[in-house]
Amino acid sequence: MQLEAIRDWLVYYGGSGCPDAVVPPIEPQHGETQQEAIARVRRQLDDTRRQISVLGAEQRRIEEAPLPPDEIKRRLIALVDQAAAEGEPMLSLLGGRVELDTIDVSASAFHPPNGSAFRLLCWLLRDAVVERVTAGVDAIEGGLPMAGRDRRVDELQTQITLLQRQEFALTAQLFEHDTEFDRSGVDPALLLGLVDGRMPELLQEAAE
Repeated sequence: MQLEAIRDWLVYYGGSGCPDAVVPPIEPQHGETQQEAIARVRRQLDDTRRQISVLGAEQRRIEEAPLPPDEIKRRLIALVDQAAAEGEPMLSLLGGRVELDTIDVSASAFHPPNGSAFRLLCWLLRDAVVERVTAGVDAIEGGLPMAGRDRRVDELQTQITLLQRQEFALTAQLFEHDTEFDRSGVDPALLLGLVDGRMPELLQEAAE
């Protein structure tokens, strides 16, 4: 509740986040009235926010997307092969003894198997396990390879940051010059100048 109260105070009573910066006026263009100029800036702000939303959704899609089926299969098979290697019994013939050491597959309240039964099963029936764990993988859609993901996410973040700067400049203008501006959709970070530490310069850029 305290955080919500702080947010409400920032949105409804806070300033632009740059008390020492000069907010440029909203100048009418091409015969606009002052109200028409304000409406134009509102539309620009709405469009900027839509672009940020679209790019953010694309960024999340890339980050959360599964791998392509072929890559998933390769990784699953590698996991099964690793488990099979760990589950293989060890034959010892030292000193005339014949001993076969296996991993513990017992289960009790005090000594859980911790995957040991699965490892032994992978060693014993490797192909069957692979077939079962990869069943249905080919039907996965929307897979993206890991290569290039980080680069694309960074590219999108660069575009988002530029748009956030534009959002700040437009928001600051409306805060200052539009008495009917709806503050409910304003990110408090903008009010505090927390987009990327360049808020005063951004207002100067908007003025130019």
